[in-house]
Amino acid sequence: MIKSNMIKAACAIALIAIIFNIVAILTPNWSENKVASSGLWKACAKTIPICGEYDYMADIKDRKVKIFATAAFAIIGLLCSLVGFAFSVMIVLENKSDYNSYKIVWGTLFAAGLCLILSILIWYVAVAESPGFSWFLELIAGVLHIISAGLHYYAYKNNY
Repeated sequence: MIKSNMIKAACAIALIAIIFNIVAILTPNWSENKVASSGLWKACAKTIPICGEYDYMADIKDRKVKIFATAAFAIIGLLCSLVGFAFSVMIVLENKSDYNSYKIVWGTLFAAGLCLILSILIWYVAVAESPGFSWFLELIAGVLHIISAGLHYYAYKNNY
């Protein structure tokens, strides 16, 4: 019963992290200042409600590769987290302790967490402005994925 509750909690934590990750990927608020905000796909002016894609911005071209690397790691992290979450749900529904299933969950959720943390570090180095709420959501999602992976590992190793 305790194992089931711990796995369910880890599954819920992973789901919250996935939601945070999706919101962070879709919103243009990774960096914010008084006049503009920017995200993985576009930058938006605050004074005039207008957004533009990075392909058309001359001043961003030198940072474009790093910004797209950030997006790539965020998406890879999302894909890893979806796989880990699917296997976590499968463990809960089937109520069995298959080592290979747990190994997939640990690996994918931990990899997701590392990818998300790597994405925020790349963004911080590339943009070097004050982080916005999307950046913090991505950070929280990465930490939550690592916590979820740890709970799965702990539950399996201690036969909960």
